[in-house]
Amino acid sequence: MKTSTAAVLGLAGLVAANCNNNCGRAVIGTARKVPSLEDRQSQCSAFLTSTTTITPPTTTVTQAPIWNRNVHGPRQADAVPTITGEKPAFASSCADVEAYWLACQCFGITPTLVTEVAPTPTEVIPGPTCTQGLEFALYAPPPGSAAYANLEDARIHGLKNLDLSVLVGGAVPAATGVTPFVATIDGDEYKPIEVYGVKGPEGSTLGHSVLDHRGYIVPALKGTYVVTVPDADDAVFFWAGESATGGFSAGNAAIVKGYADGPAKRWELVVGEGEVGKPVAVRLLWANWAGRGVVELSVVDPEGRVVLGQRTGKNRQVLAGCEGNLAPVGKWPRWEDEVVGV
Repeated sequence: MKTSTAAVLGLAGLVAANCNNNCGRAVIGTARKVPSLEDRQSQCSAFLTSTTTITPPTTTVTQAPIWNRNVHGPRQADAVPTITGEKPAFASSCADVEAYWLACQCFGITPTLVTEVAPTPTEVIPGPTCTQGLEFALYAPPPGSAAYANLEDARIHGLKNLDLSVLVGGAVPAATGVTPFVATIDGDEYKPIEVYGVKGPEGSTLGHSVLDHRGYIVPALKGTYVVTVPDADDAVFFWAGESATGGFSAGNAAIVKGYADGPAKRWELVVGEGEVGKPVAVRLLWANWAGRGVVELSVVDPEGRVVLGQRTGKNRQVLAGCEGNLAPVGKWPRWEDEVVGV
């Protein structure tokens, strides 16, 4: 097959002149019997009909558990008609395919360009992998350590003497994992703590333990999310926003609840129209320096549903972290690399 992109409009002006030369007579002349005039006209009709296919720009779709995007390419240029095909044997008097193209128009046939639009190509990019729940880290300081001594100091002198930078700053946890709920801690205070399917090391005790949680609330609704800490034994701290990601301390906590210090403590997250779906970092830390221990927390959405609390299941509004393309939240640093305030 031959293809020509010669100046089509310029050639069109030569149609009339081309009908009376040898090429034109070979194509539309009545003296030739084979092929018949009807066959030649039919071949010319097919020859003057060309087809072009426009392929739309590729649409890129990124799969995501919460967000995705469409990326569109630049607009494609309009299709340009071209002369395609080869002249038949009976048109040997025509110098080239363009001359035959002109002669065919002597039948009164107008060149036709048929434009077809191909299906839009779609490139699917794997989205991020997100883990629902909260990450947790269990600390079980051994007797004689600075963290153990600080827990003893808080036991004797009160919550105000607790120093989080001593308790967890730079410390490697005894165990880590992910939980979709906040545990109700129970057991023998003189034995290693057992929580979320992990156990403190031998020689440690529930009575001197620290449990840190971190993650994100991804609000699905406009309105007020209510965080409540009903009870604590011995101490529960809650942070939200920037203070939850680094430099967290007792002084910048949204909630501080100590043992037998009065009614439940509350904090509200007010979500505006443009804040729906935007992650808010949160952190919950429990410290115990005597007895069996209690840590309680609930997060209730604007419609009254508990999205995080005692024995809640997985919820897309509570994320431990994500990995992959267009992840809505990133990975947390190693626990021992976190910045802890005084």
